[in-house]
Amino acid sequence: FSLTTVGDASATVNVTVNGTDDVPIVANPFSEKSIEQDSIFNFTVPEDTFTDRDSGDVLTHTAKLIDGSALPDWLTFKGSLREFVGIPTNEDVGHYDIIVTAHDSTNLSTFDVLPVTVTNIDDQATGTLVVQGMIAEGETLKATLESVLDVDGATTTTWQWQSSDNGNSDWTNIAN
Repeated sequence: FSLTTVGDASATVNVTVNGTDDVPIVANPFSEKSIEQDSIFNFTVPEDTFTDRDSGDVLTHTAKLIDGSALPDWLTFKGSLREFVGIPTNEDVGHYDIIVTAHDSTNLSTFDVLPVTVTNIDDQATGTLVVQGMIAEGETLKATLESVLDVDGATTTTWQWQSSDNGNSDWTNIAN
């Protein structure tokens, strides 16, 4: 822009500069989160994770898995609170990459990936121990496990024979 005056003439020029709508940016990227199965996962996206230079823009937030699918059944996201809540089970053990998107008032957006790992804990195996034989000196007792289930997939189960004079306390291991 240029202005030229001739002679002693003067001029007043008013210039209005209109800004453009800026895209929100990731100001503080996520770090990996880890949670043990059967524990409560509660994570609030910090308010300063995303920023927008436009005065007055209020950011809204959404979340989905990196492949575009919905969050797993064990996990919910409350966008208005920026809060993830859930309790993963043994079946949910694994790694999840979650896209958290911040949208401004004109729907311009940016995102960051929130990596979440659900770690396994050793679940106790269940089943029935069947003992066959007579409890007498010199006799053999046979023990077998039936209907054993270990959701963690353990392939070896062990047990220890014990004895007690009163059957209630002071248990002593018997050598195998």
